[in-house]
Amino acid sequence: MARDYGRVSTAFWNSRDVRPLSDQGKLLANYLLSNPHSNCIGAYLLPDAYVADDLGWTAEKVSKAFAELFRNGFATRFEDRRHICICKYLTWNPIENPNVGKAALKQLEQLPDDPFGLV
Repeated sequence: MARDYGRVSTAFWNSRDVRPLSDQGKLLANYLLSNPHSNCIGAYLLPDAYVADDLGWTAEKVSKAFAELFRNGFATRFEDRRHICICKYLTWNPIENPNVGKAALKQLEQLPDDPFGLV
């Protein structure tokens, strides 16, 4: 189920994690925080084809932008290469109440068992 909103703090644009990124890297980082496939834990299914379709980018452009985010520690991939994890997501979007916490646990249980690693 897609969320109806995604929060991006105004501090995002001046953060040490975002300022050095290229324009494409910044757009992809913002997209990762607010796209309709995201969830409340910042780790979710996101094949490259979803990004390419949503942003109107080529597969090469998606791959290049992801490589930048991976190098800069903004995000990483699960080994299945289909799930993404935003490294500091819960810093930007802390769990606000017990009900959100329950939803977060359910989302965590839906993730693959494989560790992060392939980027």
